[in-house]
Amino acid sequence: RLQYNYNRYNRNFTDDSASVGGFSKYQKGKYNGSSNFLELYTHLYLSKNVEFLAGVDYRQNSTSQLYIYFPDYGFPAKPLSSDSAKTNQFSGYASVNVKAKEGFNIELGSRWNHHSIYGTNYTSSINPFFLIKDHYKIYANISSGYRVPSLYQLYSEFGNKHLKPEITTSYETGVQYYSDKINVGITGFIRDGRDVFLFSNKYINGDKQHDYGIETEATLNFTAGLKASLNYTYVNGEISTTNNSGKDTSFFNLYKRPKNIFNLSLNYQATKDFFVSTSLKAAGKAFEGPYQLNAYYTLGFYGQYSFDKKFTVFADLQNITNQKYFETRGFTTKRFNANGGVRISL
Repeated sequence: RLQYNYNRYNRNFTDDSASVGGFSKYQKGKYNGSSNFLELYTHLYLSKNVEFLAGVDYRQNSTSQLYIYFPDYGFPAKPLSSDSAKTNQFSGYASVNVKAKEGFNIELGSRWNHHSIYGTNYTSSINPFFLIKDHYKIYANISSGYRVPSLYQLYSEFGNKHLKPEITTSYETGVQYYSDKINVGITGFIRDGRDVFLFSNKYINGDKQHDYGIETEATLNFTAGLKASLNYTYVNGEISTTNNSGKDTSFFNLYKRPKNIFNLSLNYQATKDFFVSTSLKAAGKAFEGPYQLNAYYTLGFYGQYSFDKKFTVFADLQNITNQKYFETRGFTTKRFNANGGVRISL
C-alpha cells in the first residue's frame, strides 16, 4: 500500500496593548509551515499463526516565521525562511505477530530512523500476552521511544537549536477478566525518560523523568437492559534536572494532567423504545506551570424515546450541577447546558 499526504499550516498571533497605560506592549507573530508524508508498507500472513508488517516512510517539514516584540527586550524582528528551517526523516520498520498454541501470543517490532539533524536511532517493542481458559488475559509490554523537537521548539522566538531528542523506555503489565456479564481489567505502567522537553523562558532539556500509575476499567451487565461502565486512572511523576545554580532539583511535572480521574456511566434500556443514561466524571487538581487547576466533577443525563421506527425524541443535559472549572487556564468550559430534539428517519 502506498499513501501520501500534504499539510499546510498558517497561524497569526497579535497582542496589541500599546494603548493601555503603564502596560505598553505590542507582539506579532506569523508562523507558516508545511509537511509532506509518504509511506509504502505491506501486511502479509506468512502462515496461519504468523503475521508480518514492514514498510518505509519519508517525512519532510519546513517553516517560515516572523516575530516582532515592542518594546524590544531582546526579541527583535526575526524573519526565518523555510530554506533554513526545515527537517526530513527517513524510516524503515517491521513487526511480527506470532499466535502460538494454547493462548500464547507475542508481537515484536523495531523501527530505524535517520533524521537530517539528529542522525540515526532505533526503537523497539515486545508485547507478549496469554489467554487462559477463554476468560483471562495477562499481558505485558516493553517499548522504547524517540521524539525529536518540533520546528517551533527549535526555531521560534522561544526555540533552542541545541535541543536534544527525548528518549523514553516504557513498561506496562496487566490482567483482564471477561465473560458475558463482566469485563474488568487493571494495568500498571512505568515510563522512564531523559532529555525531556521543558519550558523555562525558552525550550530546554530536562535530565530524567519518571512517571508511573495504574488504570482500571470495568463493564458490568446487570440485566439485559442495565449496564454500568467505570474507569479510574492514577498517574504520578517527577522530573529531575539541574537548576541555574547547578543544584539538582525534582518536581511534579504532569502538565494539566490530574493525578486522579474517575468516570462512571449507567445505561438502562427500559423498553425497546425507551433508553436513559447518566454519567459522572470526577478529576483531581492539576497544574499548568506554576498555576493550580482545581478539582472538579460533572454530572450528565441523556434520554430518548422512539414512537416508532421513524420518530425519536431526545434530551441531553450536561454539567447539571453547573460546575465552574478549567481544563486550560483562562479558557472557560461549559456550565450547565441542555439540548433536545426530534430525529426523523424516512
